[in-house]
Amino acid sequence: WRYLLLFITLFNVALFATSTVSVASNVYLYITIGSRIIRLPSLYSFMIVSSVIEMWQAGVYALSLLIATASGVWPYIKLIIMFFILLIPPKYLTPKWRKRILRVLDALGKWSLIDVYVACLFINAFRITIPLGEHVALDMAVEPEYAFFAYVLATICSLVLTHILLYVHDELEEPAIPENGKMEQLYHHKFFYGTQRFVVTLFGKVLVPLIILVAIAGVIFGSAVDAFTFDWSDSLVGYALQATGQPLTKDFSIFSLLVDIPQATYGQQSEAGIRTVQGTYALFVLVIPLLHLLVLFFVWVTPLTMQMQRGFYIFIEVLSAWAAMDVFIVALIVALIQLQPFADFLISGKCNGIEYLLRTFFPDGPDTCFTVKAELQSGSWILLVAVLVLLAVGYSVMYICNKAIVERKDKEIKHLQKIGSMTDFYAPDRSLSRVTKAIVTTFKACKCIKFVDPTSGTSKTNRISTNSAI
Repeated sequence: WRYLLLFITLFNVALFATSTVSVASNVYLYITIGSRIIRLPSLYSFMIVSSVIEMWQAGVYALSLLIATASGVWPYIKLIIMFFILLIPPKYLTPKWRKRILRVLDALGKWSLIDVYVACLFINAFRITIPLGEHVALDMAVEPEYAFFAYVLATICSLVLTHILLYVHDELEEPAIPENGKMEQLYHHKFFYGTQRFVVTLFGKVLVPLIILVAIAGVIFGSAVDAFTFDWSDSLVGYALQATGQPLTKDFSIFSLLVDIPQATYGQQSEAGIRTVQGTYALFVLVIPLLHLLVLFFVWVTPLTMQMQRGFYIFIEVLSAWAAMDVFIVALIVALIQLQPFADFLISGKCNGIEYLLRTFFPDGPDTCFTVKAELQSGSWILLVAVLVLLAVGYSVMYICNKAIVERKDKEIKHLQKIGSMTDFYAPDRSLSRVTKAIVTTFKACKCIKFVDPTSGTSKTNRISTNSAI
């Protein structure tokens, strides 16, 4: 199995490489005369490497660095690390550190999707239709090409590969524990903290599901209200739109952007390619984040056996790795703030054909051929807050769930050793990492947990020991 995973990793690297140096999308002009459609040569071809360089030349530094880092460099770094994790023996990389590294890679893998979301925004920003007569029209549209779909496939393969490595690691390193059938709600578990114990307070039991419901409402409401506006005024194209009765601006919500994606290309509404773009956007931005929140709510309030809890934890971990609304919000804010200078740079010097045609019909238009401005609306900020809440409650519940599973497993192992059903030596890990200390201290400060006597279960007033082992 190791060699198979190594081969898949190398194939994944090759797939990323082909998508990085190939054309992801083209900006085309279409002239419709009666039933005849003329497609002019591409105004611009989007490729990750060339686009990053040209964005930098245009002064669009933030977007250039974001795409270069998240979509240009990070996918390869992640796969290279995974490749060596498969090769390095436990003598040099302990199972504990291997799992930590894999979890970090799993959590950060979705950031490779930055380039995909920027492309989705540009597809709508450059979609223009200008009727020039009863049977004549001019259209501008962005058409996705091979590299776009190859990149999406490579990202999905990379995410799945990380899940497989985590699963294999757990199967090889974690002791198999028979299920005792005991049901327990997550918030009723009594947690270890070194030699101390803590439980979730009544306030914490109510606060967590309430925050999850608020996050769900925030995602739905923020996706329904306008998140941004495209404005094509102050250009010859905008003048032509106004003269022909077309709107100069267009508002988009997350939902309307999803619906409009098939119409943003020219004459390809039914093609599988653009539906793939639409499906990818819907899955990563809306469906999985909402499902993630719903499963978090279910795991918090539902009594589960240890194996059921572990199964749901793995499911939550997968959903967290695929829920990329946070990635979309970052792409949205950075891309739209820097859209105008990049659009001006992109079209400058390539507007001769469209300018000649439009000035034939609109001789008094502005000197600037094409520009598009973007303005963030209230929906973007609502989503930003919802995403921050989602991340906070998501990682908190995941931490609590994982800690409960480990402690329930340790308790069962101790019982099996006591009755002689398990003879292998196993000592529970009661050490405290800095992350654990920070999380528990934060929970205690928020009155979500309280420390109790390990034997009687009554509250303790003594503070957290700062001298616990790390």
